[in-house]
Parts: sequence; C-alpha cells; structure tokens
Amino acid sequence: MRKTWLVTGSNRGLGMATVQAALEAGGMRTGWGSGAARGQGAILPDYDSSVGGMRRMLRACAGLEVGHPAKIARVIVELTRRIALPYHLTFGSDALAAFDAAERERREQAEGWLPVSRLVDF
Repeated sequence: MRKTWLVTGSNRGLGMATVQAALEAGGMRTGWGSGAARGQGAILPDYDSSVGGMRRMLRACAGLEVGHPAKIARVIVELTRRIALPYHLTFGSDALAAFDAAERERREQAEGWLPVSRLVDF
C-alpha cells in the first residue's frame, strides 16, 4: 500500500516562493495494519477478490513493514529546515522498489510510442 504526502511551506510574507516536496513512504511499522485487520465482518462473495484480497495482504504484511516511523519523522522534520528540496522523495526500500518498477514501465511504454511522440514535431 502506498501513501503519498504533500508537504508545503509558504513564506509569502517574506517575498519568498513556496517550497513543496512530495514524500512517498512505503509501509511503516506503526501497528496500524494489525489493528485495522481486527474485528472485520464477513465479506460478501462478490467482494472477496477486491476487499478480501486487501484484507489478506494487510494480514500478511502487518508487523513486517520496513519503514521506521521515528526515522521517517526525523527526516521530515529535517526537510522543513531546508530551502532546496527534491520534487519527489521516496522513503523505504519497498517504496523505492515500487517506484523503480513504475519508472521502468513508464520508460518502456514511452519508448514504444516514440514514433507517435515525434510525429507532432515540425
């Protein structure tokens, strides 16, 4: 499960530009997953492939997340002290693997459509 946060800060009163960074964290070991999986009612058969699949994934991953919440929080606090930020920052090896896979797929698709992309040039 991927979560995306947008951290913004504005110093317009000082005549400075707004600084933004999208922070994308992988799974964090907060205990949320195991708590969310408790006390759930029965799933209708029509929803087993979607809702049931999500519940099974949650149970399988709960407690095994690689992200350390306190470390992520420290990095976010440190980022608030910086002027230059990356446009996008990925936290956790799981999120980084998903990001890399998505970038590879995006690049492969773009290469397959290069003739169409270039078709509109003068």
